Amino acid sequence: MIKLRMRRILLAGILIGSPYLQAMDNFHFYRAGYFPGEPRLERPWLTSLNASFGAGSTCTSFNRCGEKTCLLNLYGPFNMQLLGEGVPNKSTTNPVDITLINLALLPERDGFGQLLFEGHFSIKEAMIWFTQNLSYGFFFEVNFPIRSLEINNIDFKDLSPHDDITPNINTPVWQTFLNLFPQVLARYNLVLENVHRRGVGDTVVLLGWTHNFQETELIDYVDTTFKLGVLAPSGKVKNPSIIFDLPLGYDGHVGAPIEFDGSFGCFDWLTVGAGAGGIIFGKKTKKLHMKTNVNQNGYIKLAEGLASVKKGNLWYADAYFKADHFCRGLSFLIGYSFVRENPDIIRPCNTQVFDEMIVDSDQMFKKWQMHTIHLWAEYDFTQEWMWVGPHISAFYNRQIAGKRTFNTSLGGGMFGVDIAWAF
Repeated sequence: MIKLRMRRILLAGILIGSPYLQAMDNFHFYRAGYFPGEPRLERPWLTSLNASFGAGSTCTSFNRCGEKTCLLNLYGPFNMQLLGEGVPNKSTTNPVDITLINLALLPERDGFGQLLFEGHFSIKEAMIWFTQNLSYGFFFEVNFPIRSLEINNIDFKDLSPHDDITPNINTPVWQTFLNLFPQVLARYNLVLENVHRRGVGDTVVLLGWTHNFQETELIDYVDTTFKLGVLAPSGKVKNPSIIFDLPLGYDGHVGAPIEFDGSFGCFDWLTVGAGAGGIIFGKKTKKLHMKTNVNQNGYIKLAEGLASVKKGNLWYADAYFKADHFCRGLSFLIGYSFVRENPDIIRPCNTQVFDEMIVDSDQMFKKWQMHTIHLWAEYDFTQEWMWVGPHISAFYNRQIAGKRTFNTSLGGGMFGVDIAWAF
């Protein structure tokens, strides 16, 4: 392994950029994250350029209890009976508003006036990132994703009771609401349609420092890397009028990413590593549809207004085992990561219409978390005489559990090249 490590340092051709998509615009509730990565090789003026493509799809989600459910039911059934409660400027002459008022006056009972939404989510995603080593272990990195997000086959099921107790699925006011549902949404600037989003995600620029320590006796080496930087909101933000729309990045929020990676080698082939990191997000004032009654639930809220949004900070940790070049240029890795995004803090600008406690009760603004298993295999084509080291890899990120997340696993491949400049 020591001989192999010396070859890595001199030629920079083995597993430098590697399979791990070290883009910080990585973890999102709608799909399994990529493996965060290994420590960077400490080679002055080493250049790495990598590109990957991944795809996945699902019809299911994990709800707030970690149970599987229909895709768009991750926050629970949509309470339509109280949809109009607290909404300002309703008119007693408008058929839509009259229906909302009459519906809220009916007695409440389990399931009545609730809809369960379902759909199909798919993602295609490319990641491109460039890393340049400097001197004394310092390096910088630039990365950004290109995404295509789709939600289609959107439909709903009526959960209202079928018995003879009133109110039930056949109650006239409820049937009137269902018939007027498109007009209700249009009246309050909402659209129920399929989602098709394509474009770049958020761009990240990182400055890092890495160290490869080999003066050891019991193990082969110890590697450590620290990174911090800026996440610029270059991705398209969510359209608040499209009910199930998704942002291509972190919805316009500036972020401050930070990461630590560490690993050690033993037995001339085994690498064991772990890491942790996060993104601290800033505040942003934006237009939102917000709850006006504590019992409202789901994506659909009629009242719209400005609010100061402090996006919840995101934290993650990972661990892995890697068989490093156990068969010529072939390596294999199995890893695990846990990610959690803290609750968003929403502060409405108009507190006469929106109560902060009611807005904060929205399940959509609560924390989400995800557990993922990462599998990866790579073949490195570098030979001892080469100063340019190409490598290809395949990966699969399997989400095994979560809360308030789409149940989307992701598979794909990557090509990378590392260049050891001789100065």
